[in-house]
Amino acid sequence: MYYSNVIYSQSFFAERFFYLFDKDGSGFINSEELMEGLTLLTNGSKLEKLHFLFQVYDVDGKKCLNLVLFKKHSNLMKKVTNG
Repeated sequence: MYYSNVIYSQSFFAERFFYLFDKDGSGFINSEELMEGLTLLTNGSKLEKLHFLFQVYDVDGKKCLNLVLFKKHSNLMKKVTNG
């Protein structure tokens, strides 16, 4: 999914996690997709988790991050984690 106009809010992460968990693109997360995603986040290697995080930030699917988007995401992460 391509996000041409990303809304930077706390729901950003929920929307990206949903999209990444929804492997078949159905618009729904079935129990297998949920278990696979949660297993990755809880038991995955550091490299697997880093790859997932990169996918969260790579909203346009170009497999690269530009500085402006990275800064916006970093600032959002600070807001989310600091309450």
